[in-house]
Amino acid sequence: MNLSLEKTWTECIRMWKDIIIILEYVDEVDEAKKLWLKLNGYGEKYICNDCFFCDWVANHPKGEENWDTGLTCGNCPGAQIDSNFNCFNLEYHYYSKPHEFYTELLRLNRIRNAKKTNRKKSKKNSR
Repeated sequence: MNLSLEKTWTECIRMWKDIIIILEYVDEVDEAKKLWLKLNGYGEKYICNDCFFCDWVANHPKGEENWDTGLTCGNCPGAQIDSNFNCFNLEYHYYSKPHEFYTELLRLNRIRNAKKTNRKKSKKNSR
């Protein structure tokens, strides 16, 4: 898939919000991700690692390859906001700590939205 960066963020956050709920019914994060994708019309589409951020990176490679994923994770939408972001971070590992991972995504999205708002204000003030 080749979603816009904005749509990538929207779908990623929607997915993880629902994964927290889905995990009450299934045992594994990967199973929850696949179920969410199927229920939301992405079941027939290839999404790299069943992850919208990984799919973005696969379609926009840039930087050094991550040995875990084979992707250039420096171009991950999350890492574009906070260069320390990594979905394998032990504090919010996507698989072992999905609640914390979702919280981290929300934190990054707040920063992203604040930057967008500031850019809009700067453009408006420069006119």
